[in-house]
Amino acid sequence: MIRGVIGIATAVLFALMPEAMTVGYALVTLIMLAVWAIVTGALEIAAAVSLRKAIVGEWLMGLSGAASVVLGIIIIVLLVVDPLVTLPSAAWVIGSYAIIAGAILLALGLRLRRSGPVGAAT
Repeated sequence: MIRGVIGIATAVLFALMPEAMTVGYALVTLIMLAVWAIVTGALEIAAAVSLRKAIVGEWLMGLSGAASVVLGIIIIVLLVVDPLVTLPSAAWVIGSYAIIAGAILLALGLRLRRSGPVGAAT
């Protein structure tokens, strides 16, 4: 019953205040993105540390993880400083991250491809 009441109340709020609810939804989405970036970045750093003897260029994997953590922290800081300004500027932050992380992961992939089969590193 409680879930049904909350669902109906949410629907009424969306119908009566669509702009406010859309902004709230966008803010929650950014918070989820920031938490995801921090957690996956930390896991990527941990993977780089554990694979340091198995692959060549593990530091690139760690750097990619660090970039993810930085993305999450930047989004959280922007949300704390000014949430409404963060919404349009988040696209620039996420786009910049995507370019940087993409270049790092491309370099890692090329380096791993040149090193041969997994476990071939000395």
